[in-house]
Amino acid sequence: MKMSLWGASALAVLASSAHAQLTLYGVADASIVRLQAGSRGGQWQIRDGGLNASRIGFLGNEDLGGGWRAGFNIESQINLGTGTGTATNLTNQPRGQTATGAFAWNRRSTLSLHSPYGEVRLGRDYVTTFIPVYLFDPFATVGVASATNFQSWYTPSLAPMTLSRASNIVAYHLPPTVVKGMYAYAQAAPSEGTGARYAGLGAGYREGPLQFSLAVAEAKNPLGGSPGLSPGTTADDNRLSVWAVGAGWQVVKGFRLMGIVHSQHFDRFGTTAANTEVNRRVDDWLLGFTWAFGVHTFKYSHVHRNDRGTTDFDPSQDGAGYVHHLSKRTAIYLTYVHIRNGNRGTYNFSSSNFAPPPGESAQALQLGMNHTF
Repeated sequence: MKMSLWGASALAVLASSAHAQLTLYGVADASIVRLQAGSRGGQWQIRDGGLNASRIGFLGNEDLGGGWRAGFNIESQINLGTGTGTATNLTNQPRGQTATGAFAWNRRSTLSLHSPYGEVRLGRDYVTTFIPVYLFDPFATVGVASATNFQSWYTPSLAPMTLSRASNIVAYHLPPTVVKGMYAYAQAAPSEGTGARYAGLGAGYREGPLQFSLAVAEAKNPLGGSPGLSPGTTADDNRLSVWAVGAGWQVVKGFRLMGIVHSQHFDRFGTTAANTEVNRRVDDWLLGFTWAFGVHTFKYSHVHRNDRGTTDFDPSQDGAGYVHHLSKRTAIYLTYVHIRNGNRGTYNFSSSNFAPPPGESAQALQLGMNHTF
């Protein structure tokens, strides 16, 4: 990574201690996308985050001695096509979403104290139930074929805020020395008076050809203050319970099978008191693979949603991708995805405002370039 004399001097001052380290890192990812939204027609878009989300981050550590260490990690997502930042969330509810475009450390902002007894971490971070999705989605939850095209959305238009990240978390992470390859952690976020209260547990194993991850989480009052929903849905005692399981198996060198099951369950959900459903649930599952050899990587996934509510939206998605690595830090990629909507569903692509008419299919082709530093 090259930097100016002034930049190098600044980092030298910040990392002047022999026991302190500061790392600047990031990703620049941009793509051209052709969307086809059923009979609505097509649209061209410039998007980023087709292979990895565009971001900039700082990672700092200081050795305190005796097996103790302090550290921080702050990371902000960048909309490369427009030069703007991405929204973050203040209350873990839709009403707490900040304006898109302002710079924010929306991806991660954590401070940690590491010890022989584990890590205590405070701040904004991934939630436990997102880890199995992130680890075992062949498209790593980004781009037009992401597993989160369905999983981040409870309905085609409503996205609870604690399905990928949560703010105001205090977490404990088990020391990695307990069992080699095993990880486990617990998270909690208070409501702070007006927001959602969140708690989650997760564990997994990441050594050898067979890996797995499982997690559970609960958010209390996750839709408080949201308009257009029934009083029971926005009540203080309404809960969203989530569980997720993911696994990957490296069959032979470079070829890895992956699978995910992700379930969301509301105590009560509806737009009016008359149509509020009790024990409203949606389930998603994914099967896919990655095949890497030399400078080439092929990807495929099939995603299906089982909507157990009265709307009975059951969309499915097939995605295929190819990545060509020009170097260790630069790659070009091509991704195609086809979403089939049923029963007047309008699912499309995450962060896209170009949805098909109810019940019609959607397709996308994405060509892009990715550079890490």
